[in-house]
Amino acid sequence: MEQEQNKFLQRKVFDTASRFQSRAIPIPRFLPTSSEPKCNNFMGRVLNALLRMTEPSTTIYSPECGGWFTPDGTEVCGVSTFALLRKCLGISGLSGLDRLLGFRIVFELQQFLKFYRSVIKGYAVLLEQVSGRDSWGWSGIGE
Repeated sequence: MEQEQNKFLQRKVFDTASRFQSRAIPIPRFLPTSSEPKCNNFMGRVLNALLRMTEPSTTIYSPECGGWFTPDGTEVCGVSTFALLRKCLGISGLSGLDRLLGFRIVFELQQFLKFYRSVIKGYAVLLEQVSGRDSWGWSGIGE
């Protein structure tokens, strides 16, 4: 998990400084594939596979059924998928995926905020006028 989390951290934990790395049995690093250029190891590939399975542009989440479905009604990812993951990875593996997903969410939110700030900068004066009291003497909405 450390290797995958390094993508999202400012202070990286190098393999030589990791308490989980062993000289006798090193944690393998996989070469990136064309479909997954950003994955360092198995857990990163599992997370990317889950994200592909639950892609909002191709699937629909149904809270009633507890899963993601294609538009024709075929279940792509659901309770059985997560039961299989629990069986294969165990609780510690699922906990690691949860932690890695949290890091990814924070990273994506930071990227969005950076983009948002750069776009909004040009409209700051207009937004200030619209949100507060402007030259017409209007008050904010709801006041």
